[in-house]
Amino acid sequence: MNRSNQSDCDALLAPFSQLSTRRGKRLALEGLMKTLSHQEIRDVQKLVQNIRYPTDIFTRLPLELSQTIAQYLGLSCATRARGVSKDWYNLLVSYETTRCLLRPWHATGGSTLRIPDGLSQSAISSLEAEHINAYRSGTAFDRLTVERPISRHGTISNSVVYSNGKVAWIDKNTTTSHVLSLEDNGCCLTNEGDGEVLNHLALSGSMMAVTTLTGECRITDFAKGVEHRLQLNPTMVEKIVVAKETLAVLHKPLTSKTVQVGLTTWTLDNRTSLHFIPSLHRSPEQALRPCDLKIMLDISGSSVNIFEREAQFVYFTRLNLEGRVQAEGTLRMPITEGYGKHSEESTPTNINGWATVWSYSNCRQLGRNTVTIEVVRVQYELDRDVLRLKEDSFEIWAVPDLIISNIFFWNDIAYCQVRSYGCTFLNIVDFSKSFMTSAFMGEGMRFTFGFQGSERRDRRDRREFLNSGDMLPSLFLGDERFLVNACQYGFLVWTFDKNHGMVKTDAGYKEKRKEAKKNRSGPWSRGWPGHR
Repeated sequence: MNRSNQSDCDALLAPFSQLSTRRGKRLALEGLMKTLSHQEIRDVQKLVQNIRYPTDIFTRLPLELSQTIAQYLGLSCATRARGVSKDWYNLLVSYETTRCLLRPWHATGGSTLRIPDGLSQSAISSLEAEHINAYRSGTAFDRLTVERPISRHGTISNSVVYSNGKVAWIDKNTTTSHVLSLEDNGCCLTNEGDGEVLNHLALSGSMMAVTTLTGECRITDFAKGVEHRLQLNPTMVEKIVVAKETLAVLHKPLTSKTVQVGLTTWTLDNRTSLHFIPSLHRSPEQALRPCDLKIMLDISGSSVNIFEREAQFVYFTRLNLEGRVQAEGTLRMPITEGYGKHSEESTPTNINGWATVWSYSNCRQLGRNTVTIEVVRVQYELDRDVLRLKEDSFEIWAVPDLIISNIFFWNDIAYCQVRSYGCTFLNIVDFSKSFMTSAFMGEGMRFTFGFQGSERRDRRDRREFLNSGDMLPSLFLGDERFLVNACQYGFLVWTFDKNHGMVKTDAGYKEKRKEAKKNRSGPWSRGWPGHR
C-alpha cells in the first residue's frame, strides 16, 4: 500500500473509530459496502478469510471431554459462561453437564420442583438451574402473605409447622388447627375440635398430629380423612414430630438432672403406640434444659434420632421404632460463649442430605468499618450417621444495632433476619462467596403483619411492640420450593418454583420482580448467577 492509499484509508477509518455503539458501526459499514464495486467486495472477503482468529479449544475438544471439564465449574460460573458463545451455551445447558452441576443441590435424590409434561431433559435441567439461581440470589418467583393470628401458647415452633408444600398452625383461640395447602388451589382444612386447648403440632405429607393440654394426641390421616386418637401423659410431652406415616413423641425427663428421657412411637399402619426409655450421654449431676434435647425422624419414618447438647459435646442416638439403638456418635464443639444462638426452637429437618441441629453466630470487629460474622453449624448427615461441624464466615459493613436471627440453611445459602437502625430486613448469605446482601423478595415490606381482631389487649401489645423497635420473634421453615417466615400475626411464603400452583398471591410482586430484572436493579445489578 503506497503512502497516498494509506492516507486515504486513515481518513476513512478516523470517523468510524469515533463511533461508540455497535449499531452505529454496523450502519457505517453497511453504508461503506454500498459504495464498493463487486471486485472490491471480493477483495475484502479474501482479505478477511486470510485473517487467523484465536481458536476456541474448549468447544473443539471431544464432547465427552468438554462436558467433564465443565463439571468442575461452579453453578454460577457455568450459568454466566453460557453467554460466551452459542457453542458454549449448547454445551453448558446439555443434560449431561447440568446433571452434574445440580447434583450437590439435590443430594437427597433429585429435585421436587413441579415439572410440566413434555419437557426435554435439557429443558428440565435449565428449569432446575433457574430455580437454584433464584434461591441463591434472593429473587423468589412469587410471594404470599397470610395474616392469621397464631397461638401464643408456648413457643411459636409448637404452633406453626411446614411440610411438603403445606403449612399448619394453631390459631389464637388455641382450640382450632388449620392446614393450608400452598400448591393445591389454596385449599385450607380447618379442625375446630371440641374446645380443648391445643399445644403441640406436627405435620407431614400424609398426616397431621396435634396434642391437647389433657394429653390427648389427635392424628388426622389426610388420605382417608380419618382422625385417630392416642392418650399421652399431659404433663410430660416436650415435642412431637412426624414423617410420612410415623409419629414420635419426646417426653420430658422426670427431673432436671436425669440420664433418661421417654419416647413414644406410633404409625398409621398398625396404630399401636410403643414406649421406651433411651439413655442419655450425661451424668446425673449435669442439669438438662429442654433446648439441649431434640428429636427428628428420618425421611422414611423408620427410625428416630435423639440429639443431645452437653457442655462442649453434641451426641446423637438413632433408634428404630421399637427402641433398639442402631447408631451413635459424638462431636466436640468449639467454645461458643458469647455467640448468638439460632435454631434453638426449630426441629431439625433434612435439607439436601444434612440436618442443621443447632447454629450459632458471632460478630467480630475487623476494622473501623468492617465486621466479620462467624457462623457455626452442628449438622447431621442421615445417610452416613455422622455429625459434622460446619464453620463459615462473611464480612459486612459495620452498622449500629446489628442483630442477626432466625437463620435458615440450604446448601451454602442462608436466609436470615437482620435488624439495623431499628428496622428488620430479610437478608441472604452466600457462603461460597462470603457475601451477604438484602434479598429482593423482602423489599418494600416490613416483618410486622397487619392485625386482624378487635381485642384491646392484643392491639395494645402490638402497638407497644412496634414502638419498642424490637425484632419480631419468628421462625423460618421450608424446603427447596417454599420458604416460610412465621410470627404470631401470620406468615409469609416465598416460592422458588415457577410452577408452584399457588392461586392467591401478593398483588404486584411479580410485576416488581420483572421490572427490577428489566432495569437490572437489586440482585440483577450485582452479577448474581443467571445474569448475562
